[in-house]
Amino acid sequence: ITTPTLRGNFNAGLGVADTFCNDGADANLPGGLGTATYKALLVAATTRRATTTGTNGTGQINWVLQPNTDYYLKTGAGAPYSTSLLRTNSYGTFAFGSLDTSFGGGSQRYWTGLNADWTHAAANCSNRTNDTAGFNGRAGSGGSTGTTSISSATNSCATQKKLICVQQ
Repeated sequence: ITTPTLRGNFNAGLGVADTFCNDGADANLPGGLGTATYKALLVAATTRRATTTGTNGTGQINWVLQPNTDYYLKTGAGAPYSTSLLRTNSYGTFAFGSLDTSFGGGSQRYWTGLNADWTHAAANCSNRTNDTAGFNGRAGSGGSTGTTSISSATNSCATQKKLICVQQ
């Protein structure tokens, strides 16, 4: 999870969020690992989706989690991947309750744009392009290992939240 925060529109797109995830100056990101790149665990209706059905990978676009892959949580200098986090299923998502630990501390919130079934939320900061009053987006809760880990609340896009960054 990033240290700095961003408003929900990410200056008009997911590319900015992905660039943010590759900022070597953020102490929370692994950085310095050769040619590794990272993408934000975040959706937008036409540029990144996990699923359109909520039951399988139908409609996936530019999804950040790979199928049947183990993911680890960065937990300190010298051991950047020391805590097991999850294993994805054949669709590149995971069953709730299968998270080995939460993404981050209890009160942390981070933008995801996801519903609890991995579909794209209608509240999405106007597809990541607007953070003015009246526009909202979905965020996950850092202390959860259940569905609220990716979809706990709808928040104003003008608020600052962190991102979950996933190595590609």
